[in-house]
Amino acid sequence: MVGAELRPVPYANGMAELVVRNYGPSVARDVCVTFEPPLGDANNMLSFIVRRYSDPIPTLMPGAELNNIWPHTEPGFPEQVTASISTKSNDRGWFGRRDHYREDFVLDMRVLKQGTSATSSTSPEGRLKQIAKALDAIADNSAKRT
Repeated sequence: MVGAELRPVPYANGMAELVVRNYGPSVARDVCVTFEPPLGDANNMLSFIVRRYSDPIPTLMPGAELNNIWPHTEPGFPEQVTASISTKSNDRGWFGRRDHYREDFVLDMRVLKQGTSATSSTSPEGRLKQIAKALDAIADNSAKRT
């Protein structure tokens, strides 16, 4: 089972990444990833995704993840894209052939943008905010003295 999803990028407000992952217990073979609408052929962050998935991936180990920045802020980039992933079975079926599997995954930035979260003041992120605030206060006091 190979799937695709969008995930928020930690510590990068508003950024997202495309994650293609093998969730199954065995090697995925001949992994093909296509997008609808097609992603085009731009010379920017999108070009990395287009090049990465232009040819089948021969093998993807169990638990392996392929990550790319999802350039949803670029002008004209659609809010919703469908990623279609097809693979060949690791096991040989009838007559020694490998079965083909295909699954579609809707990648919708609107769903990701509606997420909320909280940061505790005792978490590393919360403590860093407190330290930054204290350093700003020290800098302000120092500037007032000169």
